[in-house]
Amino acid sequence: MGLAISRYLADDGHKVAVLDLNGEAAARIATELRSEGVTAVGTEVDVSDQASVAQAVETVRKELGPVAILVTSAGIAPYHAFGDIDLATWNRVIAVNLTGTFLCVQAVIDDMVDAGWGRIVTISSAAGQWGTPRMTHYTAAKGGVIALTKALAKEYGPLGITVNTLPNTFIFSLCGAH
Repeated sequence: MGLAISRYLADDGHKVAVLDLNGEAAARIATELRSEGVTAVGTEVDVSDQASVAQAVETVRKELGPVAILVTSAGIAPYHAFGDIDLATWNRVIAVNLTGTFLCVQAVIDDMVDAGWGRIVTISSAAGQWGTPRMTHYTAAKGGVIALTKALAKEYGPLGITVNTLPNTFIFSLCGAH
């Protein structure tokens, strides 16, 4: 999904930063984009770790300048019966899907406030609205992403920053990913 979003933004003429837990994959995608004439950088990030996010965003700023558009698409979606979810699994799903969104937005929001313009798109899921059996942890995290996005939109909209969420199933059809 991140690759499809990166290509979509690149095709629209934007500089692209590809951030992924797999730093080699992020660098490879950025190299591919650069070979197509796109200004791009790829770097490793663990979105659940504040220091890792800060370091990745600093790399992006150094290479591409202030962040004007952010798409938070990192996510994990394991299947477990509710009674089988241990606390470590619960915490990891929340950390990547919800806390990761929070950390990434928080790391770049000042760039957008300073510019008086920005676009933030969080990737949520219909599961966050409807609930999904065997995915209680994922459902809770994505429901949190939806609520976080609504609150950010109300807080930052008056400052010229648009904040919206799209369910991942919509992104798959929009970008042609399957």
